[in-house]
Amino acid sequence: MPLLSAEFERSTISRPESDSSMIDVLAIERKITSHKLTETYKRYTGQELTDAHDALSDAQATLEVFEHQLKRLDHLQSLDDLTQRCSDGTEYYDIAGKMYIKE
Repeated sequence: MPLLSAEFERSTISRPESDSSMIDVLAIERKITSHKLTETYKRYTGQELTDAHDALSDAQATLEVFEHQLKRLDHLQSLDDLTQRCSDGTEYYDIAGKMYIKE
């Protein structure tokens, strides 16, 4: 999120609202099984990930993995349900997840 936050600042693209849902594909994957993106991509798509570690290639592969995850997680009722499952319950004040309430 810090990287995305910085890129929104530098671009003409509006930053998502602070109450927007953020989904961490890696957090979902770690709940299923922990692997590198290349291995995860192959497991979900049956294909080799070409140009691994290229930012655009990795982003496109991440999207494809997320689409496959959604198919497997069809029992979820909504995007909010998915967001809740990715959350550790901490209430954050910033999009980067650095500022939060502690006691």
